[in-house]
Amino acid sequence: METFLLVLNWTLTGLFILFFFILAYRSDLLRDEIDNPAAFLANAITLNGKYKAMAYGDIPRPFSLARTQFAVWTVVVASVYLYHLLCIKNCPPLTLANSSTTLALLGISAGTTGMANVIDKSNASSIVPRHQNGPSQGFFYDILSDASGISIHRFQNVVWTIVAITIYLYKAGTGGCAMPELDGTILTLTGISSAAYLGLKVNENK
Repeated sequence: METFLLVLNWTLTGLFILFFFILAYRSDLLRDEIDNPAAFLANAITLNGKYKAMAYGDIPRPFSLARTQFAVWTVVVASVYLYHLLCIKNCPPLTLANSSTTLALLGISAGTTGMANVIDKSNASSIVPRHQNGPSQGFFYDILSDASGISIHRFQNVVWTIVAITIYLYKAGTGGCAMPELDGTILTLTGISSAAYLGLKVNENK
């Protein structure tokens, strides 16, 4: 039975992650919104000649850092929850409400995504063209770059997200029945990282 549950867990987790990557590649799940299709097409032709003969809907939009962060945390938390549910023996039923860390991390990532969307929409009327109104130039370049190129506030947010996820997954394997709990310093630094990203994002298109 234990072997079956272990195999079931990793099978479901693998399918879940595979489904996530398929959605990320084939849909606009992780991509920025385009508020000026004409500018998007013009930028696509200017930046990459291969887009000249492509229709607007076929040109890939740039990846969004905030959306990617939120989606990755969702996948990580869901995978850890599934692992605890199926593979940890003699544990009471789990509820995410019992994990302040999990709720805080999902809240931070959801709040960051929401505020980033508000900032983007508020900057739409700016006379400076939005850097999001251009085609994707590759996943890592997209999430690390603003109108001026690769930026420090985006870089620090990506690096700290990777650090926080690594610590969370390590705790998941050593924390027994409970969902992973991170200390207040880690959560505070995660919040500061997101706040710094949002604070500097305000001026990205101004």
